[in-house]
Amino acid sequence: MPTRRLPSTSHLPVLLVEQDQDERQRLHDFLTSQGLVVDYVESGDLAVGVARHGWPGVIIVGHLGEPLNPSRTVSAIRAHDRDVPIVLLHTCEHAPDDSHTHTLSPGLPEDDLIQLVARQAQAAERPRPARPRTVLLVDDDERLRDILQNFLELSGFAVTSASSGEESIERVVHEAPGAVLLDMRMPGIGGLAALQIIRARHPEVPVIVLTHMDEEQLRAQAEALGVNDYVLKPVSFEYLKAVLHARLGA
Repeated sequence: MPTRRLPSTSHLPVLLVEQDQDERQRLHDFLTSQGLVVDYVESGDLAVGVARHGWPGVIIVGHLGEPLNPSRTVSAIRAHDRDVPIVLLHTCEHAPDDSHTHTLSPGLPEDDLIQLVARQAQAAERPRPARPRTVLLVDDDERLRDILQNFLELSGFAVTSASSGEESIERVVHEAPGAVLLDMRMPGIGGLAALQIIRARHPEVPVIVLTHMDEEQLRAQAEALGVNDYVLKPVSFEYLKAVLHARLGA
């Protein structure tokens, strides 16, 4: 029997926490087909980061590994937010026993999931977090820069942009952005050199690397310089938005 679409849910935000890529894509496609606005993260620690700043809708927790497995992720979220509705998709022996956490066993119809998510989000009536501080987007690819800037602004972020490492350093000094999205391969001062200077001058600013280069050595160098997240291109917009929610305070 086909799943019934709920047209009244189009305004409801959902954070999907699922490390399995295939399952994450399946759930994302299903939930968005039901009119839900879906962001996702791949780990419990990022989910906790999002919750720390006040997630306005429902959090769905699926498969996660250690150290923050599903039950620990829920407990860590509850330390910051006692009321956010959480739906666990699989039986969890030590899930917190509270009125805002619900467990769906495997094999239940997907109608049950969408109905539960809709009920919980509508009952919560939680305000959206305040508009976060400015995101500095650094990339020499003008077309990608424009696409990302448009997406982030439509998602409620204030965005400024830079096309080089040199310009990014100047903007960080004068604008004090809330977070930096930093490309690695740029003419002039490259991403690693810019990251090193930004970290020396403003160690508190979250820096998220955006790069095509999935190289172990480059990732290790970026992590040694204190990068907060390492995101590969082509960028998943939903994932990037959730990472920014996790790194930016409300």
